[in-house]
Amino acid sequence: MTAAGGSVDVLCPPGTNGSASWLCGRDGNWEKTADLSWCRAVPFNGWQRVVGTGNVSAGEVMKDLVSSVQSFLLAPGDLLTLSFVLNILSEKHSKDAHCSQIQLNGIREAQSTDRSIGWRR
Repeated sequence: MTAAGGSVDVLCPPGTNGSASWLCGRDGNWEKTADLSWCRAVPFNGWQRVVGTGNVSAGEVMKDLVSSVQSFLLAPGDLLTLSFVLNILSEKHSKDAHCSQIQLNGIREAQSTDRSIGWRR
């Protein structure tokens, strides 16, 4: 039995994973709905791990993410996950763009050096 003001964790609805929290009001009656904030659709489980690996570009992850989002209904907790993933992707994209710019500058410098020392083909 749950005391008034306490809560109990229950399984999320079918098609999602995680746990929902059901609150017993101070008057001893259960709230009308459970807090589903931590219920996530099954395909979203691995996104946080994928983004953190650093082996894939932000663009690739975003492309896959968009196609996944179009193919299923989002669960309440997916908004938290999406917010987290988009924040990391934004940082990752900035780093990817910075690295690309450094590589491009290196190529331009090498080409410039090539011309200045008179390399011929």
